Amino acid sequence: GDGMKREKFFNYVKFNKLVLISGTIIISAFTFIMLFEYNFFKEFGMMNPKVSGSLFLSFIIITLLTLLVTAINLRSSRKKEKETEKKLQISDTLINCITLLATERDIDKAIDSLLIILNNYFDGDRAYLFEFDYEKKTTSNSYEYAAPGISKQIDVLQDVPLEVIDSWIKKFEETGTFYISSINKDVDSNSDTYKILEMQEIESLIAVPLVEDEVIIGFLGIDNPKINYEDLSLLSSASFFILDSIERRESHLKLQKLSFEDTLTSVYNRNKFNTVVDEMHCRFEDNVGVAYFDINGLKTVNDNEGHQAGDMLIKNAADGINSIFIGDTYRIGGDEFVVISCHVKKDDFEKNVNNAIEKLENNGISVSFGIAWTENSKNIDEQLSIADRLMYENKIIHYKKSVEESEKTTTVE
Repeated sequence: GDGMKREKFFNYVKFNKLVLISGTIIISAFTFIMLFEYNFFKEFGMMNPKVSGSLFLSFIIITLLTLLVTAINLRSSRKKEKETEKKLQISDTLINCITLLATERDIDKAIDSLLIILNNYFDGDRAYLFEFDYEKKTTSNSYEYAAPGISKQIDVLQDVPLEVIDSWIKKFEETGTFYISSINKDVDSNSDTYKILEMQEIESLIAVPLVEDEVIIGFLGIDNPKINYEDLSLLSSASFFILDSIERRESHLKLQKLSFEDTLTSVYNRNKFNTVVDEMHCRFEDNVGVAYFDINGLKTVNDNEGHQAGDMLIKNAADGINSIFIGDTYRIGGDEFVVISCHVKKDDFEKNVNNAIEKLENNGISVSFGIAWTENSKNIDEQLSIADRLMYENKIIHYKKSVEESEKTTTVE
């Protein structure tokens, strides 16, 4: 299809040249004939004012007609040239977009690069993507590119109430696009939309919706477009490819969640733990606290009450630890958990560990633990080893006490 368009484009160029050459030949030929007849009549004495005037008038009329036809053909041809050139430009841009999204593994990076391509095509200030959250009834700016010298707005455009862009959504549903030629003409100066646009120094914008299963889930927009804004076909086409990328991103996140999440407790699993530790080998973190927790008496619960009760004990322990160390908790074994907290002061970390243990004890859960804190994670493996060793030492102490208490009870009986 693209090759055929290019062939037509070059055919139009050839046609233009043919029209110009044909018109020049016709006028030249007729001029030659007129000069020949003029000399012929003059040589044989047949020339008179009437004949001369008639020949001259005929020459003028045919010349004007030839020039008129040539001009009309040229204008039509040039118009087709511009239309074809525009289609080729759109086609080339779309090909770049598709190639980028197909070859770039990092979907976030691909969408960011795509926004640059689109912004350059429209010569805009910003290109961006908003996604809707119908449960929260909000929309957030998830991706943004700002041209050099233009400030980014992504940080301040999070969790914007959907009602603010209600008129946009209605326009999307009615026409499939949204266009503001001038905020002073097209937007109520008392509305929240006007205030948001004015704050970002937006005079005009174009936008198209992202539609999934006949539901608008977001939109793609360009701020202050300076060229090509009269034709939104490229933006509409790009929205389909971006929608596909978002769907792939969501699928990837779901797979990643399954890969990194422990199915019983919903905290991170050993796979995620290993990934984080590997990353810390390459990227050192400051003020890192590590804690190991091991549930005491899980085997006894499994033997006496059944594995369902044991699973509930594990889940309750995970909930208690993760309630203090949100997002920093990993289940690395049947009854064993690890916490890795970064950018935390030593006193605060130790206090959090004590709070977690107290919370577990209040829920009837006994754990053995070991902690290690360091100012830099460059020796993360050694730090983990220290915390693990201290946990086992704590567990030995726990079991010694349990044995002693059991012996005392037996002696009394």
